[in-house]
Amino acid sequence: MNLSRLFGALLISAVSILGLNACSSNSVRIEPSRKPANDGAVLQPDSPIYKLSVRISVDDRQWCSGFLIDKNKILTAAHCFREFLPLKVVNGRFRFLVGGEVVQSIFRVYANRTFDFDEDRTRANSGDLAVIVLDTPVARESFFPVIDPSIPLDATVDSFFSIGFGPNPKELKPSESAGIARQTQMKIKDLADSDRITAQTGVIGEGTICGGDSGSPLLVQRENTWLIVGVASGTVFANNKSTEKPDPEKPICQDPAGEALFTKPQAFFDFVKEPEKHGKPILAGE
Repeated sequence: MNLSRLFGALLISAVSILGLNACSSNSVRIEPSRKPANDGAVLQPDSPIYKLSVRISVDDRQWCSGFLIDKNKILTAAHCFREFLPLKVVNGRFRFLVGGEVVQSIFRVYANRTFDFDEDRTRANSGDLAVIVLDTPVARESFFPVIDPSIPLDATVDSFFSIGFGPNPKELKPSESAGIARQTQMKIKDLADSDRITAQTGVIGEGTICGGDSGSPLLVQRENTWLIVGVASGTVFANNKSTEKPDPEKPICQDPAGEALFTKPQAFFDFVKEPEKHGKPILAGE
């Protein structure tokens, strides 16, 4: 493969990402019967949300989650790529499954410029976002969720759902349940931070995120439109120290004193809209 193709001049599309602005009609339409279930319900293959959900695996292991925001762009967390740096080309190690189907494409990964790979995932590290740009568009329906910084959120009214491929911590051997798309309602603790949403974790029936869920979207439904309002960045426990990727056989994700942190993509709208222009290239591969 010609590496110049991977690291050539970046082409900035003149076409805006579909669905980023709430005024656009290109947003995910959900029939009333498609409203998500609570507490880790498995997404069905015919669900519109499942078709946009992305499983990211490395060396055939569940690694992170993501979400399709355009026909060739996947939104996920920047920290998912930390341990591969400063390696620049990672051919053959990454695999992306969009709606359960393997994507065959050259890809480039752009990280949000404000994210510091040398820091941990506590509140002090801001902007944990990455966009994977595929050379080959994924053939999907033309409706995508909305990312809009002008839409206010209300934790007392809105329902917040996370969609991820991490293990189900309620299983005796959670790792055996990894790689299955689940939708879970999250209990929100704080919406006031300018670039973070804090949710309670470790409460069965209230929702949790675990290893492999990093990069998963936090969604809110407004009428027949889905909003992406957060991207899973990590879990902080009572001692306020960030965790490493948890052992899948030790579901520490259920710590009732824990907090799940989600980065607000709407706070970094320019980067999400044009990652080639406002982000920093960190990886490429096929």
